[in-house]
Amino acid sequence: MKLFFTTLLFPPGLILALLLGALYWFDHKKNRAFWCLASGFVLLWVLAMPAFSKIVGSALIAQVEGPVLSVEQRPDLVVVLTGGINYAGEVGWLPNQASFRRMQVGLEVQNRLGTRTPLLISGGKTRGARHPSEAIVVKRYFDAHRAQITPILTEDFSLNTYENAQR
Repeated sequence: MKLFFTTLLFPPGLILALLLGALYWFDHKKNRAFWCLASGFVLLWVLAMPAFSKIVGSALIAQVEGPVLSVEQRPDLVVVLTGGINYAGEVGWLPNQASFRRMQVGLEVQNRLGTRTPLLISGGKTRGARHPSEAIVVKRYFDAHRAQITPILTEDFSLNTYENAQR
């Protein structure tokens, strides 16, 4: 029962309540029904706006406690470890979901630092010697889909995390 009432307090519940009120008053008082329907649609439109989601999202994110990215000095590199590649037929080799997300995080860290710190993508030829290295595939993908001012360096010899750390 508590879940039902809390649902009514949030936007979908408010809109549903307004629309149900409009249906109830439709036969009795058409003016009230019109205003309930109109306010329901206006409320739906306002809640669907990107600005509303940014305001609510930033308020929710501000309440999350966690580590804060703070840097005393400028780092030399932002290191991104790859997570695999997939062969996509005629398109060729593409980064898999793990590699893509890791590169996105690397770019986000670079943006938060506010520097032109180079990115180092590390990942070798895990699919065999005949296939390209993971680092090269990820670099090519992001070079083709994103304008990058800072250089992207590659380390394409390591085959696991231990070798990534060594190199």
